[in-house]
Amino acid sequence: MTRRLRFLAAAAVAAAAPLAYSLPAQQPPEPPPADAVAFAGLSPDAAVKAATLPPGFALHLAAAEPEVRQPIAFCDDDRGRLWVVEGITYPRRVGSPPPDATPEQIQKDLFAGHDRILVFEDTDGDHRLDRRTVFLEGLNLVSGIEYGFGGLWVGAAPYLLFIPVAEGDAPKPGGEPRVLLDGWNFTADTHETLNTFTWGPDGWLYGCHGVFCPSNVGRPGTPAADRQWVDAAVWRYHPVRHQFEIFTEGGSNPWGIDFDEHGNLWAEMCVIPHLFHMVQGARITRQGGEHYCFNRSETARNTRYRDPRGGKPVFPFVYEDITTVADHVHYAGQQGPHAGNGRSDASGGGHAHAGLMTYLGTSWPAEYRNRLYIGNIHGQRLNTDLPVPAGSGYVGKHGADFLMLNDTWSQTLNQRLDPDGSMYLIDWYDKNQCHHNRPDGHDRANGRVYKVVYGGAAPTRPNLAALPDADLVARVPSKNEWMSRHARRLLQERAAGGKLSAGTREALQVQLAAAPTRRPACAASGRCTSPGASPRIAFPRVTTGCGPGPCSSPGSSRPRTAAFPDGPRWPRPPGANHPRWCAASWRPCSSVSRWSGAGTP
Repeated sequence: MTRRLRFLAAAAVAAAAPLAYSLPAQQPPEPPPADAVAFAGLSPDAAVKAATLPPGFALHLAAAEPEVRQPIAFCDDDRGRLWVVEGITYPRRVGSPPPDATPEQIQKDLFAGHDRILVFEDTDGDHRLDRRTVFLEGLNLVSGIEYGFGGLWVGAAPYLLFIPVAEGDAPKPGGEPRVLLDGWNFTADTHETLNTFTWGPDGWLYGCHGVFCPSNVGRPGTPAADRQWVDAAVWRYHPVRHQFEIFTEGGSNPWGIDFDEHGNLWAEMCVIPHLFHMVQGARITRQGGEHYCFNRSETARNTRYRDPRGGKPVFPFVYEDITTVADHVHYAGQQGPHAGNGRSDASGGGHAHAGLMTYLGTSWPAEYRNRLYIGNIHGQRLNTDLPVPAGSGYVGKHGADFLMLNDTWSQTLNQRLDPDGSMYLIDWYDKNQCHHNRPDGHDRANGRVYKVVYGGAAPTRPNLAALPDADLVARVPSKNEWMSRHARRLLQERAAGGKLSAGTREALQVQLAAAPTRRPACAASGRCTSPGASPRIAFPRVTTGCGPGPCSSPGSSRPRTAAFPDGPRWPRPPGANHPRWCAASWRPCSSVSRWSGAGTP
């Protein structure tokens, strides 16, 4: 045997022989330390005393059990009163709407539940909501509410409702609830149903909807093929034209949105990264499932991709999702978001968020303005994120936690600005922190409304609806966003009703021309760029790449190729790098809902 053959034979024997040693086993990383939360199940007054805030701020108990229980949604009116929904029916709706129901059967179904709408008011200026009115009770699975145009806009799956209000110190319903839309899912995952309503600077009503709650939405009686699919989105509804559309598609189970002073829309998420810049027409990261078609024309072009199991109009031509702008997460460890539950105190509290507010008041110190205040459920706190301009968009920086409740039962669900620049919060307050479908799994006796005040700011009692047009116009450019938003909406209401006084529209247009990049009276002045206009009046920076030069995300060296209108055979539209194009879908920012995708817009 040659030397080479002997060497090969020896090598083969050695390879076949068992190893005399083994590699050391990979040890799983040590989990982060368990959180040490000081309190659990405190009385309302004790809960306020246990909370911590930056110097100069104070937490007031505005309302608590038994006056309010399980607050799940709230809004405010033009007098600064709070309208609070008690979500006693959650997590399971009572009954199902009968097929081909008569108007009488629908009304009976609407009032088969246990939810109530309460109205609170501070009449003596001590930050305590001492006047309480039961506006309506017996509602079924309410999850969203907003005030305006003579009534309440209420989300109660499967319905989006409008309930007229007869005004007064003790407001009452001014008529029966009217069903505007139906088809919202109420059986799959009821902590993702339509929620956190807010008025946009363009005069539309905005809301959220979650990823595991597949819905097919339309006006009552609309055939299934003509409805809009919704599973993970920010949607919007026009209060005058009664038009419904998807604004941004994707996400997880968002329960909090708000606009900044430039008209940018921000949303928080759970499980997936928590902060997104919601650009009109964008398709963002989804927690699960496939992207879907935005509108009827897009659905018609992609019928061959419809999911035969549930009818979802799948949109397969998404080559890169628009991702989070945050450069951090709020949970600890390397084992995913859920593994960080109860171990993420040092990182921000955990992955589960509810409620988002951009602080645009005038009573807090300047350094708190323009920050995003995000409720953290497992962390019993309010996180802050700081949107910092970067490239053609933003980066969400990790700010210091603002409010620590220090109580494991505390679960704030949303926060709102008040007329004086203070902040209201609703607290579900429950030992159980996670969604499940057991009606007996929640403590129905508790609920809190808090108010965060700086420096002893005294509350006022405005009544903007009683002001003439000229006084409302003067409030539109106010740095106090509460005043600006309510003034804009009231002017829009009067314009829609043909009740604007002479010269009002011209005065608003002068404002718009003088300050094009700040919040103008877009809806009231009639100067929006199109019926489907983005609230970005002057097209400021956009996370997905709207802006001169190559469209790219912060830190990216190449254009974002998020979605062509109908697959790769479509060419990139002319001028796609122009400031008025959104790279999220290669569509004009101002007319996403109007372009069919055939040829050029």
